[in-house]
Amino acid sequence: MRRTLSALCFTLSSVASAQTVLTNQDDCANAALDTISGPGALLVDTTNATTGVEGQNEPGCLEFGWTGIANDIWFVYTPSTTGTASFAACGFGPMQGGKIAVWPAADGCPVDGTSLGCDGMSCQAQGGGALVEVPVTYGRDYLVQVGTPPGFVPPYTGTMFIAERLGTRYCDPAVPNSTGSPAEITALGSGATLANDVTLSVAQLPPGEFGYFLTGRTQGLSQPPGSQGRLCLAGNIGRYDQDIVTGPYGQLTLDLTGMPVNPTTAVLPGETWNFQCWYRDGGTSNFSDALEVTFR
Repeated sequence: MRRTLSALCFTLSSVASAQTVLTNQDDCANAALDTISGPGALLVDTTNATTGVEGQNEPGCLEFGWTGIANDIWFVYTPSTTGTASFAACGFGPMQGGKIAVWPAADGCPVDGTSLGCDGMSCQAQGGGALVEVPVTYGRDYLVQVGTPPGFVPPYTGTMFIAERLGTRYCDPAVPNSTGSPAEITALGSGATLANDVTLSVAQLPPGEFGYFLTGRTQGLSQPPGSQGRLCLAGNIGRYDQDIVTGPYGQLTLDLTGMPVNPTTAVLPGETWNFQCWYRDGGTSNFSDALEVTFR
């Protein structure tokens, strides 16, 4: 699944700055020798890598007439939560940038036609490179293949960023606001209730307005009077008292021990909660898309 870099800048800015140096497993069979857990920044150097046989004929990798990933290396990625993982290798010159494919690791080295996402051209505006976003599940492993589009010289050398977002979007996309874009909600942090580490973010809001995050355990679909957007929660809906300042982002760190429904309650392992943002937009109001998070 390909996505533009601008839609992920806010998420990638939250990736830890510490960098892990890959030992650069040249063959898929050795990928598990480099196992990366959770988000972070990876130093990648494919200078001495050869072009393997796996992952060279994947239809989802077809770009400019080529499906291959040259000078490829492999590693195993283990997500720290269930949600969405983004892999970005951008901005290293128009003829130097990574090409990335992500595969399920359950059956070993991949079979063509089974990639979850592949890209080598989404970062052209940032100087070349790749950006792949795929759904991931906590407790499962994924194979990541990194190299360059065939014919690109020199091989890819640079930093690859992995970002994670909690949950699954629904009611997506939201109704566009006065900026011409729909507001998008994301969640960063851990899906473990004991960690109590979740931060909600909303992007693409109109500047100078105010808004609030909403939460509840029941999904719905309605259009409240006076709003141009859709409310995607129902039942016992809670509103966080903290006003988010838009411009064009808003953010709130949650306390999972005190969800603002009636009565106030704590999130329990196994529960699914939903989140959305309501905000003013000139003489009317609107909503972001919504997010479903199952906690463990």
